[in-house]
Amino acid sequence: MKKIVIAIVIIALLALGAFFLLRPGPATPALLYLDGSDVSVNTGNGWVPATDEMELRAGSAIKTGSDTATVVLMEGELVLLEPNTEITLEHISKKAIRISQQAGETLNKITKLSGVQSYTVESPSTVATVRGTTFFYSDEEVTVEDGTVSYGPKSEPNKLSVGAGKKARKGSYSLIDIAEQDRAKFEQRRARQLRALERVREREIRKHQTILSFAEKRGLTPEKRQQKLAEIDTNPSPTEDDAYNQAPGFLKPKAERTYRLTKEIKKVRAARQAGTLQTRTPAGGTTAPLQNNCAVPSGCRTYDSECGGKGSERLFIDGVYQKCVDATKAATEGIDYCGRTIRAQGDRTCSYMTNDYQERSRCLCPSHA
Repeated sequence: MKKIVIAIVIIALLALGAFFLLRPGPATPALLYLDGSDVSVNTGNGWVPATDEMELRAGSAIKTGSDTATVVLMEGELVLLEPNTEITLEHISKKAIRISQQAGETLNKITKLSGVQSYTVESPSTVATVRGTTFFYSDEEVTVEDGTVSYGPKSEPNKLSVGAGKKARKGSYSLIDIAEQDRAKFEQRRARQLRALERVREREIRKHQTILSFAEKRGLTPEKRQQKLAEIDTNPSPTEDDAYNQAPGFLKPKAERTYRLTKEIKKVRAARQAGTLQTRTPAGGTTAPLQNNCAVPSGCRTYDSECGGKGSERLFIDGVYQKCVDATKAATEGIDYCGRTIRAQGDRTCSYMTNDYQERSRCLCPSHA
């Protein structure tokens, strides 16, 4: 009977694509994703080097040196740690999350995917409490992109309500309009948000190896699964809604987490693509436009490092996933590499997003551009 049930599920999966490989399960309290090696954790036995995708629990502390890291709480809420930042995960539950921030700066994105009702982060002298928003936080100030943050000293945590497009500093506790450089900081961190959400979704898929094995035997290879997900992610139409609505009733509870993660991924991706052009001055002194997401005209190839293995990276063409490739080899075969300074190629411009922009992707454009 069990084999028959699994076979029925696989038939449904093949009919609907890769979208419904997940079933609900207990959420991991905290996952740590690294952007470099200079990150440490303390789970109660002293500071040790962190490892990528390590699981953490309440009471754990994370500290970044020169690199950055992302903590995913309850498989939905994001905390992006900037360099030289230290936080402690004081409390994590389905109802509430509380973080203490001893040093540095974090970007907190409350997606509501986890269902958490209360989210609080506090520094040595201030407190910020939210229900759903995106904001930068340090001991000196809070900067809000969307939603509303209650902000104030520990003696009066609800002193000020800071809304979208506003910031406030400790001491004066008065509202200030955010500047263009503040908006740029939000834009520059979207790629890290996107990577974290995609990795959480992929982690959910990997939990179910039995179903994956059956799917692969019937033609749904990892490459096809990734391509199907990428097509859904990059399609401006809500194709995930159609797939979800067409799913058999018994599959919908199993698909809900994937469905909601995909909606959030598309939301972040859309915000990233809609980001305004910014400028930077390269070594030659000429200012060239920089477009978020390397979204240059048709033919732009973007690589990231999620395939695993040295030099093996995912290839996207115009934002659509293609396959894992040897990026170094690809860069030498008729494609100009856009280096650390922005370089115009004919009427097109492409760039390598440096650490200043918190972006590891490499944008490569056709050499004839």
